[in-house]
Amino acid sequence: MQSMSSYSGAQDMRDIALKANAPYYISVNVTVDPKDKNYNTGAYYSSANINLEAFDTENATGVGTANQSSGNVGSLASQNEANFTAVKEASIKAAEQIVEQILVNLNRIAERGANYEIRIFGITDYMIARDFKNALTDHEQFGGDIRMSKQEDYYRFEITYKSPRPDEVVDAILMH
Repeated sequence: MQSMSSYSGAQDMRDIALKANAPYYISVNVTVDPKDKNYNTGAYYSSANINLEAFDTENATGVGTANQSSGNVGSLASQNEANFTAVKEASIKAAEQIVEQILVNLNRIAERGANYEIRIFGITDYMIARDFKNALTDHEQFGGDIRMSKQEDYYRFEITYKSPRPDEVVDAILMH
C-alpha cells in the first residue's frame, strides 16, 4: 500500500479515494454509549450505533446507506471490551448491508451502463466535435449511448457507458 504521505493535499474523502484509485468510498459515523458496570451481573455494558454511506468516487453519487445498532452488549472483562464488542457487532451488520447495496449498484452499471459527461472546451468546429463522438462510438469496447450538444463555450457529451473497463476505451481514444 502507498503511504498516507502520497495523499497529502487531499481535501476530503473523495480526493483520497480518487488518489487511491478506489471506485467507492464509505463515510463512517460511529456512536458508542457506555453503560458502565452493572453490579447485579458484574458485567460492563455498552451499545453502539453505526451509520455508513457509500459513494461512487468518480461522481460522488450516493450508492447506499446502512444504519445499524448493536443493542446492549456485555463484557465481564472491562468497559473497553464492551465498547469494542458493541462497535464490532454494529459494524458487521452495517458492512453486510452496505456491501449488498454496492453490489446492486455494480450490477445496475453492468446491465444499463454508467453515466458520464465529457466537456471539450476550445472547439468551435462542429465536425471536430462530431469526429470525437464518432471515435467514442466506433471503439469496439464502447457499447453505450452518447448525446452531443453545443454549449456556449464547449461541447458536451452525455454518455451511458457499458464497458467494464472505461479506462481502456479512454486510453484508446486519446491515442488517436
